[in-house]
Amino acid sequence: MKTILTWLIIGVAVGYFVYTRVLPLFSFQKKRKPFTPIHRDENSTLTNSQYKKIALGAIYSEMTHAYINTLATGLDRSYVNSTLLHSYWKLKTASEARAKLVYLRDKGFRYYLPAIFRALMAKTAEEQEDVIDQSFQEEDDKGKAYSQLHNLIDTMPELLQDGILHDEQDILKYGMIGWDCGRLVFLTRLCLEARIINESEAWAYIDAASELAHITYTDWESYAKSYILGRAMWGGIHSGNRDVAAIARYLLEKDESPWLQLPW
Repeated sequence: MKTILTWLIIGVAVGYFVYTRVLPLFSFQKKRKPFTPIHRDENSTLTNSQYKKIALGAIYSEMTHAYINTLATGLDRSYVNSTLLHSYWKLKTASEARAKLVYLRDKGFRYYLPAIFRALMAKTAEEQEDVIDQSFQEEDDKGKAYSQLHNLIDTMPELLQDGILHDEQDILKYGMIGWDCGRLVFLTRLCLEARIINESEAWAYIDAASELAHITYTDWESYAKSYILGRAMWGGIHSGNRDVAAIARYLLEKDESPWLQLPW
């Protein structure tokens, strides 16, 4: 009986591992959309200055097959509302969407990075917990910081191997502002598409993202690395970080990319 019980326990453990660790990798590969070239609206009336601001959200635009050179995304409104805003962003009401725009503009992931980096440099798990606990008063902030720290630890080998980072100090060098700005620009466009905000409000948020990005970075490559780092800290090892990095490389290298057409 003990032998049978032992094999049953081993079987359950193996099954759990396959279900939670192996199958998600295959399901992600099946669900992943093939990468396609840049989506551009030939009737766009944006100036180069406006286009460059919209291009801060270029990685997100390419991920969703949205237009890269207009304020409008060109996506179906029901898809914007039900899938992108409701399912992906978890924003059910206009007030929640507006609050998220303000959060990305004024706080974002960048708020947590100094404490996360100190925790990363700590020698023990207990010291890491102490850093996070002493850095934030709100439980929500502590939870976000812990999540980002653990995702960073999990994805560091991949980020180093792929040359996104060369050492731990690059975490502070690139930071999270690119991630915050890219998401702010694209969420703003979604909110405009959903008629939650008007065009004047949309440009105000996009202008804020552009100002923050350009006082922080000196080129598109640094901005892109920040976005990739932020994505890794947001989603961890099963969020398609290498696909995001591939889109960034495409934008940095291809002649049709606004990142090459419009100097930083």
